[in-house]
Amino acid sequence: MIDNFMISGSSNSINGFIDAFIIKLPFFYLYIIATMVIISIIAYKLKMLSGSGSVAAFTLGTIVIFAFGTGGLLVYLFFMILAAVLAKINENNEVYKEAEEIQEKGNTRDWGQVFSNGGLVLFLAIAYLISPNPIILLMFGGSICEAVCDTSAGEIGMLFKGVTVSIITGKPQKSGLSGGVSFEGTLGGFIASLITAMIWYSCYFYPSFSTISFMMIAAVTGFAGCLIDSVMGATIQAHYFDEKNNKLTEKEYIDNKKLPLVRGIRFFDNDKVNLMSNLFSIIFAMLLGVLVL
Repeated sequence: MIDNFMISGSSNSINGFIDAFIIKLPFFYLYIIATMVIISIIAYKLKMLSGSGSVAAFTLGTIVIFAFGTGGLLVYLFFMILAAVLAKINENNEVYKEAEEIQEKGNTRDWGQVFSNGGLVLFLAIAYLISPNPIILLMFGGSICEAVCDTSAGEIGMLFKGVTVSIITGKPQKSGLSGGVSFEGTLGGFIASLITAMIWYSCYFYPSFSTISFMMIAAVTGFAGCLIDSVMGATIQAHYFDEKNNKLTEKEYIDNKKLPLVRGIRFFDNDKVNLMSNLFSIIFAMLLGVLVL
């Protein structure tokens, strides 16, 4: 793993330095597995993840670390810690609670939510293990930036209680309903994407004018994917009408009663929209990477 990783990772990078040390440890594979077990248990105890979500996070995280080294662990940890902190801050926020009632799933992520945000990274990790390539590394950066941006934009938007409008029509809509954006959330999402890109970049590359474009590509493609997520959320994602509470919802069933579809395509729930927007970021990063490298 590490020998292949060092082909595209600078020996002067944080990732290269730490991995060179870890590979010398006896049973270093066990250290990686133990680390992910601890992270998954903590996330479960904090109610960030359900039981199935914890298993999915363990599987995803372990493979990512095996493929992308310590840098994969650092950006993965940043994503989870940031999501936990924002959720904790929003815990008693009335807007946040109302959004939970609208959304199909709560903020305790199950396996579907975990893989919709990071499942494609599994394919990148496997591809990178088979044939280390800086383009794949860049696609990984775009993917993780999109996941962090999407999560942060929603959380920050609800935290500041800004005016939420449809990204398509510009008309005001309920905060937390897919397809809605706010200035605060959008700005927060971009900053989160940029910070993630900086962490990812510092792990893998020696800072120089020739490599700084990689960081910007990861940040921009992550942010673009987040915007695409909102566009799909406002158009093709399924929304239903809750007659009892007289409001739109992303839940197909309430009290075992199937609700009428009023917008989007029934097949496209939030998990599938997240998966597609993450795929967009990966492809976008690949195309830009081909032009730059």
